[in-house]
Amino acid sequence: ANNSLVASGSKKVTLSVALQSEGMQRMISASFNGNSKAMMKFTSDLMAVATTNPALKDCDPASLVSVGLQANSLNLSMAPSLGEAYAVPYGNVAQFQVGKNGLVQLAIRTGQYLDIDSMTVHEGEYKGRDKATGKPVFEFIEDDEAREKLPVAGYMAYFEMLNGFRKVVYFSRQKVMDWAKRYSKAFDEKLFKKYETYVQTGEGMTAQELQKCSAPWYSRFDTMGEKTVLKQLLLKWGAKSTELMSAMDNDEQQP
Repeated sequence: ANNSLVASGSKKVTLSVALQSEGMQRMISASFNGNSKAMMKFTSDLMAVATTNPALKDCDPASLVSVGLQANSLNLSMAPSLGEAYAVPYGNVAQFQVGKNGLVQLAIRTGQYLDIDSMTVHEGEYKGRDKATGKPVFEFIEDDEAREKLPVAGYMAYFEMLNGFRKVVYFSRQKVMDWAKRYSKAFDEKLFKKYETYVQTGEGMTAQELQKCSAPWYSRFDTMGEKTVLKQLLLKWGAKSTELMSAMDNDEQQP
């Protein structure tokens, strides 16, 4: 914790109070070149993020501001509905996490992609690999309503560049689950299975467990699955700007 943000008696200062401190105002002002309108929007947006995610209330305010400034430096929104960037709590520290849509935005800004996206692959849609090329083969169900009723079997990401280069990557759901267990500090498979049952029944979890399950790997597993595959696709084969590399390097999921 940042000692300058802890009051006497070890009582933690709230984000709203911390944001008004002289040191914090100086740091934010430097990031926005003294633009008071931009500073006000930043603090307002950051307060909204903290309010919508109760798990962030115990985080050191300095770490939350740091995440906000990281997102701002990449010109990514932290609005949960946009899925571009998130503040993820680990104990009392908030860490930056780029979202799936943030990766897409940063890739598009390179000006080298004709198309780029990721999606869930439902049961029966993955047909294995082409025997000649080894590339994954899919046959997508055309009826969206029927498709969405089927279990998610995996995740695919693809891009096509302006020069004609194309690439597709596929991970099964189990592979993504194993990936989360290996690389995410927040993920516990047993708790995730328990959370899946809770989503169906509304029972069987404590308030403390539910707070832990506000982390993206629990509350947005499919979105994180898509992001994981997209990130691997971009890391191995994509055209990467400095911004895109910075976002992936700073991402909490980075192995």
